[in-house]
Amino acid sequence: MKYKAKRGVPLKREDAQIIGERLERLMQSGPITNEMVVDDARPEASPIHPYFEWDDETAAEKYRLQQAGYYLRCIEVEVETSEEPVRAFHVVTVDEGIRGYVPLDTVVSHVELLEQIIAQAFHSLQSWRRQYKQYRELLPALASVEQALAALEEMVA
Repeated sequence: MKYKAKRGVPLKREDAQIIGERLERLMQSGPITNEMVVDDARPEASPIHPYFEWDDETAAEKYRLQQAGYYLRCIEVEVETSEEPVRAFHVVTVDEGIRGYVPLDTVVSHVELLEQIIAQAFHSLQSWRRQYKQYRELLPALASVEQALAALEEMVA
């Protein structure tokens, strides 16, 4: 099997191949968990050992950064136009190409930020289509995704 990294992930093709092969080997005895992958990577002789951060101080800081991102992505806000709460903070590109989170009301009040969100929605649906197009059971949903992509494409253009 040939493995490659998902678009936007900073892994070389050969690194993705090494990791993919190791994960496939681990799955020979059944489903695996994140903990199982880390345990397998722990010995220095493991082929995936170099892909993990083993310095505890550095790893702790990286984990805190992941936690911060998690909180930014999972906090919702109630708005009058929706029956359900919606995401409160959205990632956009701001001054000088820096990406950061801004509140929903900032996004909807700035045309250029709203255009970024529409483009993100378009790319997310394209990604969903690529990820699930091989499942025959999802063909009815795929038709709806295609309609949404067409509508978003008009908005992006």
